[in-house]
Amino acid sequence: GTEATRFDGVDWHTAPSGSPVLERAVAWIDCSVEEVYEMATTTSCSGGSPHSTPTPTTTVCPRGRSCSTAARSVASPPKADPNSADGVGCGETDTVDRRLQLALGLDVFSVTLFVAIGRREHEHESAIAGFIGTLAPFIIALGVAWLVLRAWNRPIEWRTGIGVWAITLVVGILLRNLAFGDGTAAAFVIVATAFLALFLVGWRLAFGLIERRSTPTAAGA
Repeated sequence: GTEATRFDGVDWHTAPSGSPVLERAVAWIDCSVEEVYEMATTTSCSGGSPHSTPTPTTTVCPRGRSCSTAARSVASPPKADPNSADGVGCGETDTVDRRLQLALGLDVFSVTLFVAIGRREHEHESAIAGFIGTLAPFIIALGVAWLVLRAWNRPIEWRTGIGVWAITLVVGILLRNLAFGDGTAAAFVIVATAFLALFLVGWRLAFGLIERRSTPTAAGA
């Protein structure tokens, strides 16, 4: 709503600084930025917060990331973010970003490896144009799979991998046959089905297994 009506129907009061505070908020922090330090890849902000903690709070975030400090008040002590050593809520965002980059990179690598091995085994031509022509329908299909499944929401789950594999396989073969004019022999379809399943689903299963095994160790450390 507008500035005048945004809190209509909600109980709130004014903090000493004049900032609005919701009555049902579990905790709140009222602070001002005192210093901002721009560095190569991070922005460090130092702020005083007399109404939540007697000492200044420093937040260090990678540039371009959305970060937040834990809410603090005298009656509600701060809780450390388990994903960050200094309690700053940047860890979860960084973890999601790393997993998304990992998943997209491994998916593209899997499709590219499939095409590269296939051309090496069955064709003597090594021209870049021929490689790109063979790769294009499956890379396009991979992009379609990510868009249809919104794979960036759960990029490393094995269920996502099954969907990515199925759509990439079907759409890739259709594009190869109808749009690019290449053949789709039965042997090619069988090899493509097995190889893409092994890699697009397999790396996610392996990642999940490694993550589950490492979680108890991390928790007990």
